[in-house]
Amino acid sequence: MRKELPINMSDPVVTECWNYCRLAAMLARGNKEWYAAHFWEVNVYDGFIGFYYEIDSEKWCMPNYDGVIKSRRVDMDKDIIFQIEEAISVGDYPILYVHNENNSLCDHEILVFGYDSDKCEIKCLVYYGQPNYWIEISYKYDETRKLFYDEIELLKKDEQKLVYCWGLGYPGSIIHVEENAGNKVDFNLLYRTVRRMLYSGFQGATGVKMYHSEEERWGAVHRGIEIYKLYYVTLIDLIKEDKNYLHDNSQVINSMFKVLESKRQIRNKLAMLSKNKYIADVDDILAQLDILYKYLRRALTLVEKTLVAKSDRYLDSIFHSLQNAEVIDKCILEQLLIVFEGEIIRELKGDLKENTELKTKESDEDMWCRYVTYEIQPEQTYVKSYIRKFVEKDNIIYILGAENIEVEAIKADYNVAVQVDSLIDAGYNHNEKICSKVMLGKARIALDVEKEGLSELYSKKYNEQLPEGVVLYVEKVDL
Repeated sequence: MRKELPINMSDPVVTECWNYCRLAAMLARGNKEWYAAHFWEVNVYDGFIGFYYEIDSEKWCMPNYDGVIKSRRVDMDKDIIFQIEEAISVGDYPILYVHNENNSLCDHEILVFGYDSDKCEIKCLVYYGQPNYWIEISYKYDETRKLFYDEIELLKKDEQKLVYCWGLGYPGSIIHVEENAGNKVDFNLLYRTVRRMLYSGFQGATGVKMYHSEEERWGAVHRGIEIYKLYYVTLIDLIKEDKNYLHDNSQVINSMFKVLESKRQIRNKLAMLSKNKYIADVDDILAQLDILYKYLRRALTLVEKTLVAKSDRYLDSIFHSLQNAEVIDKCILEQLLIVFEGEIIRELKGDLKENTELKTKESDEDMWCRYVTYEIQPEQTYVKSYIRKFVEKDNIIYILGAENIEVEAIKADYNVAVQVDSLIDAGYNHNEKICSKVMLGKARIALDVEKEGLSELYSKKYNEQLPEGVVLYVEKVDL
């Protein structure tokens, strides 16, 4: 007899094995809406060890799968092959912890999704490492027994590891995936997650045990927007002090890749939500995520070059790439916070009637937005965000109404992130396309000669005379 269960190898996060095995099975049975609200935030501990964090979970690697996955342990008194065939025959997936000297990680989990009793084989997903991470492979029944029971004997010799692995569901679990149980988008979870990414920042010393071989230790946790400074300030200082730092700490590149993966996943999830009309058209925000991904990809490539060259020639470029990524990410999260808040309000009001007619705001000369939010980024901090009136002329943004604290922060070499979007002016509407763009530039105080020609533009836009006072001049740079 032969049977294979469906698996999804393309959509899950690949950098966390415990979760990949569950997601590969879960997403093969639908549940895309559940996944859309999970695996957004990456926490990075001191030492650049990164994990996905779920806001409702006390454990860094184990989100709450209740409602979509039910799990039970394998029976250690029964033959493992009998249990594999029994589980797959009713549509369940065994996840086994095995010992295989031929794999790059010889002690690791496998996801079993099929068997062929005539050939005495199982089919499973096995971690293989970069670039594909996971591959399909077949094991003979006798080989499977050996891999599994060898691992059990090893665990018996290391009681600390045995207790650690037991808490993760090893040496073996069987998971049952509910079909499309997670078919409702949890906007409350999305809202709280994005808010946390924006505002929670740094968490002080916390007790954590990263791996079974470590003692519990105290470490600081960096999360959300705050993780960028960990790389463009702390990491760069460490590399300057020790040119071998990257060579001796491979987790730096691993954690950066995880951050890159998380942003790509966020883009895919937003695209799915918009396509299926769970949220408004967010194509402009998706374009900003593409730009964010470009800066993060560039920073990771430069860090890899630094590792090989053992040189500081790329450090300035790494600094600027990550600082620009930070600014863009912050603008994106601010917009998404409004989007998810709007969907919660819409749900609470019961305004959920399907409306397939999408309205697009007028975009002629930025008339769809009467206000601008901008942030000045002196050195390694921010001058707070402001909402001001603005006009645009000859690829330059002129911002009116600056206060003293803003004027004092302006210097020619300071970056300013200028965010123009329809959310600032009109708020969120499920049936209207979000018009949005983010620009980076250098901030200066406009001289009188530079203000010429603004009066007509301003009067047309705001139906009032151009006011007296300081005008900030931001010349856009190519993102």
